[in-house]
Amino acid sequence: MDPKTLPLSDLCFFHQLAEKSGEAITRELIACAPDAIKKEVTVIAQAVGQKNSQDIKTASHALKGACYSMQATRLAHFAREMELAACDVDKAAKTLPMLQQAADDTIAWWIDVLENEKFLAANK
Repeated sequence: MDPKTLPLSDLCFFHQLAEKSGEAITRELIACAPDAIKKEVTVIAQAVGQKNSQDIKTASHALKGACYSMQATRLAHFAREMELAACDVDKAAKTLPMLQQAADDTIAWWIDVLENEKFLAANK
């Protein structure tokens, strides 16, 4: 399976979250996610540039956890790949563009979900 065909996220997850936790909490969670993802991807990119395996691994692990909590399937896959590649900086450098693209795509998806209130259960 081509990892680029993995879903970006799960809208049903956000519908259920809005129903159980409320619209305001769901809106805030989605709104905070892009900045958190950008921060970790920036740290990873800097660590790759510095050939710092430990920082690549640490930031990739943190990103992976954030992705799983937000059901960001594709980005979680590439965060896991980056974490596994941390000990081979050349491999990590080759993985970085795919991670960055998955991050950009996921962030765009979250922004669309937020701006168009697709997370609301009424939008099922």
